[in-house]
Amino acid sequence: MSSIIERNRLKAFVWIKGKLVAQSAFLTQSYDNEIYDSIVLRDAAGRPYVPGTSLAGALRVRMQEAGTSDAPPEVVEAMFGSEAREKAGSAPSNDEGLQSALIVNECYALLEDGREQRISIRDGIALSEDERTVAPRALYDYEVVEAGAAYELRLELIVRDGRHPAEQVALLDRLVKTLLDDDLIVGAKGSRGLGRFRLESPEVYVVKLSDDGARDAYRDFDWSTSAFSPWEEVGGIQKVLTDSENNTESTITPLPPCWDVVRYDIKVPGSLLIRDYRRPDLMADATMLTTTRYGKDEQASNGSSKPVRYPLIPGTSWGGLLRGAVRRVLKDDFGLDASVCQALLARCFGADYHEVKQKKSEALASGVLIDETVVKKCAYTGPIDVTRTALDRFTGGVVAGHLFTDGVIVAVTAQLTVRYPRDDASRWMRQLVELALLDVDEGFAALGGEVSVGRGLVEVGSSAMSVRMDDKGNVTGVEDLLEKIRELEDEVRDLDKKHELEKARESNSAPESEEAVAHG
Repeated sequence: MSSIIERNRLKAFVWIKGKLVAQSAFLTQSYDNEIYDSIVLRDAAGRPYVPGTSLAGALRVRMQEAGTSDAPPEVVEAMFGSEAREKAGSAPSNDEGLQSALIVNECYALLEDGREQRISIRDGIALSEDERTVAPRALYDYEVVEAGAAYELRLELIVRDGRHPAEQVALLDRLVKTLLDDDLIVGAKGSRGLGRFRLESPEVYVVKLSDDGARDAYRDFDWSTSAFSPWEEVGGIQKVLTDSENNTESTITPLPPCWDVVRYDIKVPGSLLIRDYRRPDLMADATMLTTTRYGKDEQASNGSSKPVRYPLIPGTSWGGLLRGAVRRVLKDDFGLDASVCQALLARCFGADYHEVKQKKSEALASGVLIDETVVKKCAYTGPIDVTRTALDRFTGGVVAGHLFTDGVIVAVTAQLTVRYPRDDASRWMRQLVELALLDVDEGFAALGGEVSVGRGLVEVGSSAMSVRMDDKGNVTGVEDLLEKIRELEDEVRDLDKKHELEKARESNSAPESEEAVAHG
């Protein structure tokens, strides 16, 4: 009994609050809606918020992605809790699990500095194998809260003896530093640029139970009135575990990055259209998708006191473009078997709609993350209207009801940001994506809608490319990709042999050995 008391003795309480700002649009989704396929979660007043469960999951994943040396599993479990599980050679009751030491509150909106919670509707599609038509029953729409919305972050850490107290506090310090320096992904569609958050202006309030008046300080704590200190001024929260204030000056480093971020310069010399049908303020039938950006720098550069709207290329559009280009390269240029192509696509971009529905493979998360592209440089300040008609081939006249207007942008200069896993074994993913970008640069694939009339042709700059094409048309820098292809060809070959053997056994005509199937 005494050991249990020692292990659970309270040592300190740490409260952290700050501003969690959406760097991109995000979706913490609910399906309880009759109009849209997916909507953002709302509180009782109808305002979007960030659920504590979504945020806690994102924080835990961020720690786990850092690796066991920087975020030991036992420390992560002590912070976020663990389920009861059996230990080898012992009774199940020996490990009853741990309650989370880190309390993550719901994050509600901070409507300040002219910030709003702008909700927009986006359309999503799943493309068929030819990558140019929508797959049956694969058109859907979903709500997103646009970038710039700010929410109040509230975390409470309960520090106990016997629960890795020093390691927990140090890890929380590093996590706060990481959120200041890096983005956190919260909610759905994070692999396609949604849900990126950054922490601003963190503050901390600490009660050490060894101090005089600690019980009164804990009892009287209030998020609004307690004397929080700026996180930077107190040197983090490591002073919780020491009686010497001098030890708080140690340098706090963020958790190591999980991704290698590569930014490719792109140009669209002609016109581009990513359709948005829901702009009642415009006369066009469809116009270029846009997003809102806040901040004093944004407003000053545009001479406006209001939030600024920019054209937006969503990560889903980039993902569809690259996936289609990769499929063409693997099939036409490499001449790979369909099973090998599908395996490479699933590992790099995730398992698509048809694979999961037809149960041809397990659902896989995308191996690469593709950010949204905010277009701040184009020929005009906003979309320009282009009116088109459909003509009757026999009379040469306009088909009734086929006059329509699109709002397109022209002469785009921007960047495509792709995040690759920071793993030597995953270098082939970058080589595969860059092969697709070479294909896009050659004009074999286009971005957005109305590509049949010349829209969406993209030029890709070569400065960030590790894969290159020489004057003779030979591609260099794809050694890891070729090795991965050989590995997957062997895997597919072994699976085919296994399936043949199983079919033979089911038909009661199994051969005497697997070698007979392989050669027969």
